[in-house]
Amino acid sequence: MCNVLPSITKHFFNDDDSYELVMSLAYNATTPGVVLYRSTVYQIGAEKDKDGDDITIATLPEIVCDVLDATVPGGPEKVFMSTMTEYFPVDFDEGGDLWEYRLQGKRGVQASN
Repeated sequence: MCNVLPSITKHFFNDDDSYELVMSLAYNATTPGVVLYRSTVYQIGAEKDKDGDDITIATLPEIVCDVLDATVPGGPEKVFMSTMTEYFPVDFDEGGDLWEYRLQGKRGVQASN
């Protein structure tokens, strides 16, 4: 799964006026049935790397679910971002029951501003 947020942010990961774009990936691990998550934040229209590409300004070990701009006119910026990941209390035993292992997992959603 690959997700590009429908929202482009400013001032969430950096404090200049450059735009930020988050690309989230969910991909299969070497353990069957286990999915790994990762989000990479790019700074658009600012500093470039040696190849001329937009630089990565943050990497998150979750997928970004959504961004909410709750700024009121004339007020301070209030932008919230929610992320999700899966947590497993133990490592998978290769001889174990995959479905039992999956039932032990939890999905965590958190919001930050």
